[in-house]
Amino acid sequence: MVTGNKGKVVEVSRGLGKPVTQVELHLDEVQSLDLSHIVKRKAEDAFEILQKPLLTDDAGLFIYEWQGFPGPFVKYIESCGGPQLMLDMTRSLTDRRAYFICAMAYHDGQTVHVAEGRLEGRLSIEIQPGGWGFDPIFIPEGYNQTMGYLRDNKVPFTSHRNRALDQLKKLFS
Repeated sequence: MVTGNKGKVVEVSRGLGKPVTQVELHLDEVQSLDLSHIVKRKAEDAFEILQKPLLTDDAGLFIYEWQGFPGPFVKYIESCGGPQLMLDMTRSLTDRRAYFICAMAYHDGQTVHVAEGRLEGRLSIEIQPGGWGFDPIFIPEGYNQTMGYLRDNKVPFTSHRNRALDQLKKLFS
């Protein structure tokens, strides 16, 4: 799996039921509103370098009241101030509903297979410890705790990444 995020590798390894090797590459990431386009391009670029089957993923946080912003551009907010900056930016929202989408691509050497998974939820009003990225401020639908809390306390839930992985596995069954 081509990623700099060890947490993603752990999650995908659990989802596949076998260890996944992490490969860190510094690729130029295409800027697009389309997550599937982003991961497909990442997979193609990574395959050019590695010349072996691989998996890539990308995720976005979409806020309803902001018509889907920041979407795939959430990484910029993360790099500028992370969950605290997002909470500061969203403090005045009256509708805190949001969703994560994870797009995942598998390059088998000839074809890039792409799948997406979506997780509905809402933004919390404070940071709860645990997880990575925006896990500490995202509460999945049907829960009262953030994804970070759920992950760290091993509460079973199906993340956006697990949903994308499930869709990808269906392409091969």
